[in-house]
Amino acid sequence: MTSPFVGRVAELAEVDRVVRRAARDHSPGAVLIVGEPGTGKSRLLREIAGEGGGMPPISLVGFEPTETIPLAAVGELVRRLAAVPVHGPRLEALVFGATRSRGQGALAVFEAASRALAAFGPLVLVIDDLQWIDPQSLALIHYLLDASESRTRPFVVIAGSRPSSAATTFRSGIAGRLPDARRAWIELRGLSIDEGVTLARALDRSLDDRAASVVWQRAKGSPFWVEALALGRGSTDAVDLVTDRLRGLSVDGAETLNALTVAARPIPRRDLAALGDVPIERLGHAIGELVGRGLAIESGGSVRLAHDLIREAAATGIPIETRRRLHARLAEHIESGAGDDLQRLAEAIDHRAAAGLPKSALAVRILGSPTRRLIDGETLRGLASIADSLEPGAPDRIELDVGLGTLAAELGDQHLAIRHWRRAGGATTDAAVRLRAELEAARAAYVLGLAPDVRAHLARARQGVVDPVSAIELDTVEAELELWIEHDTASGAASAARAVAGGRALADGVGGPDRLSVETRQAFVAALEAATDAALQQERADDVLRLGEEALAVAGSLGDEARLGALLRSAFAYRTLGLWRESAAWYREAWEISQRLILPISMIEAGLGYARVLHGLGRLDEARAVAEDTNALESRIRPWRRWDTSKAVLHEIEVSRGDPGALAKLQADATEVDPHFAITLHLFAATWIARQDGGRRAEAVERELAAARESSTLAGCPRCAREVRVVAAEALARIGRVDEAEAELATWERAYEGPEYVARSLWRTRAQAAIAMELGDAGALTALTALIDAFDAAGKLEEATWARLDAGRVLRESGDRAAAITILSRAADDAERAGAEGLGRVVRRALRELGVRAWRRGATRRGRDAFAELTGREREVAELAAGGASNREIADALVLSPKTVERHLTNILAKAGARNRTELSSRILAGRVRESPDDEDVARA
Repeated sequence: MTSPFVGRVAELAEVDRVVRRAARDHSPGAVLIVGEPGTGKSRLLREIAGEGGGMPPISLVGFEPTETIPLAAVGELVRRLAAVPVHGPRLEALVFGATRSRGQGALAVFEAASRALAAFGPLVLVIDDLQWIDPQSLALIHYLLDASESRTRPFVVIAGSRPSSAATTFRSGIAGRLPDARRAWIELRGLSIDEGVTLARALDRSLDDRAASVVWQRAKGSPFWVEALALGRGSTDAVDLVTDRLRGLSVDGAETLNALTVAARPIPRRDLAALGDVPIERLGHAIGELVGRGLAIESGGSVRLAHDLIREAAATGIPIETRRRLHARLAEHIESGAGDDLQRLAEAIDHRAAAGLPKSALAVRILGSPTRRLIDGETLRGLASIADSLEPGAPDRIELDVGLGTLAAELGDQHLAIRHWRRAGGATTDAAVRLRAELEAARAAYVLGLAPDVRAHLARARQGVVDPVSAIELDTVEAELELWIEHDTASGAASAARAVAGGRALADGVGGPDRLSVETRQAFVAALEAATDAALQQERADDVLRLGEEALAVAGSLGDEARLGALLRSAFAYRTLGLWRESAAWYREAWEISQRLILPISMIEAGLGYARVLHGLGRLDEARAVAEDTNALESRIRPWRRWDTSKAVLHEIEVSRGDPGALAKLQADATEVDPHFAITLHLFAATWIARQDGGRRAEAVERELAAARESSTLAGCPRCAREVRVVAAEALARIGRVDEAEAELATWERAYEGPEYVARSLWRTRAQAAIAMELGDAGALTALTALIDAFDAAGKLEEATWARLDAGRVLRESGDRAAAITILSRAADDAERAGAEGLGRVVRRALRELGVRAWRRGATRRGRDAFAELTGREREVAELAAGGASNREIADALVLSPKTVERHLTNILAKAGARNRTELSSRILAGRVRESPDDEDVARA
């Protein structure tokens, strides 16, 4: 019989508090219930799940045999979320292998799940036996809590666990993620005497209060043992009670009990017959016997043992041979229907290990699973130990080493990758395998920055016969080594050129790149990307553009993910060369593809670049929205320490917007990012301070320039080192160090003999103008006029505004007050149009120095073209708002936070000249933006 629920009033109240607070705040919450076996955790969790607190519950259970199987515990959650439109199918494909997309491992699954959860709505997740939850499932749960916090979604996790390391980890994790008001930790102890007596008498109505209190005393308050003793009809020893239940079982009952014990998880009734020796016609009686004795529970077509304490007691009585036989049958049964399913294959290999059966063939299947990138480090090392146990040189060991080397590199464990590639290469007699092993070992060593090892592996690879595709790959790895580790740009460019030439020759031989094999096209794209890097370092602008376009063309036939990689390269190259509008188009496409495919790393990289370019184009509101969305994603990936960070980009934007303290935050960011990207931050800070305050803060400018030079040395990039010089020339001139500025500019000019390109021309003119201004040279205005025209042509609104400010200063010094006011007024308008309030304050200060009182216009542009100026995302928000959707509904539909939606609506109303959502809706539904009375122009004296 099922025992009644008794007591736990305080515990239920605490859980209810957290659930209600989470629902009220539209935010996540978490409760951890810890107790020894038998204290009633499972019964309490079933009661909680039954109530749900007004939010739909999903129940999960951890099982000991699946503790090492990736995402095994969250299968039911994934299946429920997979039913959500749009994001659900992508999640299902990533977890269950319906696609062979390379993806980005568990991160892609986590982000897809978070998006599906946002569309699913409020949810209470109830987890029993947390101590046996696999690490990947636990990581997903933490990720969903982070995502719900950033997206303000009600999502509550209530977990029960024995005292364990998993419970400690979970508790510390929620402590770092959630405020006190939305989390709780409950230590579950025994029932009180009143509760114990009530439970005992409910189970055995023949007991009086005194007899029931004796039961409670012997059980020491444990609900499990109260139940066992109350139903034991006179038994006096709690431990013996379980053993008594096991005694006298029929042969069929004992066999079925053994199968359930070894499986250690619910088993469908139809599978039990295949696992044990009980004929199907007698299985129902055997299950009934176990249920009748309180040993098992049948629910939803599956049978499981009633409690872990029963399983632990039953396990001691199973003979070793019987245990092995059952593990072997379980392995065989699972394997037969596993296909490529990673979770089932991993479970089968554990049963094979317990049965003492060979595991290498199954390990190979796991390494070939489409979802193998979901494997965690512990499972990967377990597969490696299987390979280690095989005879050196054995074919199955070599096959495993190849699979392990491939997967380890994909998962980022380059040391393990090198180990297995070296072993495969040293043991095989197949020249092609040996060549591949050396090549892949070289790639892994490159990622680790081990230049001598890269050289050694490349040399060994070239000792044998090298096919044309492998030759391209070897030259590409060598080019990357020379460009980024050895910092030998000339040699790297030559190696990349050989690789590209090899790719072009193969393409010409078959009638074009589209006719090459997939592997050859992949090698060709990698070669083109290395050649693009070399061209960037050498500032060969024409080659950068040509190679980037060629890479995009070849990658396009490889699918969206390959095109995405090429887009990111091209967008970065265009941005570096000063082609900001073109860069914005590439970054936007990359942003959209990465969002659609749910590839978190690419989403961050695209978001970082896109936000920077939008900032450069003076589209600060859009830039901030992208940077904030990207920063929210970064916060869910802990830790994120790759290259740049969106937090730094966000702070750059906030500096332009004039937000208090933004510059100090940006300076702190520069200490946290890769040295290569710290250069950008230090130069931004130096330039901003110098332009705003000039010689008044010379020491601050000098500190930032010194830090930029130090970062440049650490990065070892020659192009960046040259950029530091030319930007330093402008900053030094602005703080009165003209001689040093001229020396830096001259050194920069001598260090490069390549063709001119947009960014280079702008750097030169900007530095020359700053020097001329400081010297009072008559040519300063001419240089600034050319600079304004160039920035206008490039679409760099904020930089054009700085140049107009400088021109106004020059005109003021020359005595032409009217012309100064005219150009400064245009600068004030442009700063306001861009949302660059920090720059706007500097411009208005310059106008006040001319005796002109200038106000910010406040209201934004209105007119026929206002709606046309909305971004793609703003259009989506506007259409939903016009349909009557609330901010919350819009956030759910577009997977944004309500704060982001609110900001988008503010921008939309401003651009459309609408006073409220009703007016906006009428204009959208009419299909046009009506004329509104023009705002009064900025009043000037």
